Amino acid sequence: MTTWYSTAFTADGINRSSLDDVKFLAPVAIDGGRVAYKRAFIDLRTTSPDVIVGDELRMFPLKSGDRLVSMYIAVDGGFGANVEISVGLWMQGKNNDGPVVSGIGLFASAVAISSALDRTEILTEAANREDELRGLAAWEWINDVTPGTYGDDPHEVWDVVARIFNAPGTGGILLLELYYLPAGG
Repeated sequence: MTTWYSTAFTADGINRSSLDDVKFLAPVAIDGGRVAYKRAFIDLRTTSPDVIVGDELRMFPLKSGDRLVSMYIAVDGGFGANVEISVGLWMQGKNNDGPVVSGIGLFASAVAISSALDRTEILTEAANREDELRGLAAWEWINDVTPGTYGDDPHEVWDVVARIFNAPGTGGILLLELYYLPAGG
């Protein structure tokens, strides 16, 4: 298995440094909150070896206290027939190589990416996700799946990771966007 990194981790891999983990802040609201935005894409059209089942696409880091609002995915349709991904949280580890935090498909489970997919909301796509979880901190999403995992914010940095299911044999372009309220803000 190979771990592939998006533009949030390395610019020289696909020469698109202007898009590295861009964070835009909205004007301060009356309550003082700010909505932040992260965008990362990964271009696997010319990779070698080809993308296979179990490959991890490390998209961007996320603090455990960040409050999640929306997550969108878009793909170009180049991955091949019957390809699916799941999106969840992994420990960051020393070299962005940590294990899954809780459930491979915490946010999205078995999203078909074998054909082109325009910007589609996936934050609550997984079968056990509900819209009322929007605005909760990332660690609280984990507690919803496995109650009691965390009693409070562990103040950790995790990676949002897409994992490939059903071997595509070819590569494509995957874009992931996240709107969130930053921890402590």
